Amino acid sequence: MLENGNDPGATTVWFEHLTERDYVRVSEVAGAVARRE
Repeated sequence: MLENGNDPGATTVWFEHLTERDYVRVSEVAGAVARRE
């Protein structure tokens, strides 16, 4: 998984390279992480 600390700009650039399916998958993971924090 991508590790870029608290750099939303880098995350945005990285998301631009994802396919729609990858985006959905990562969104699910990000949601799980957000609920855990």
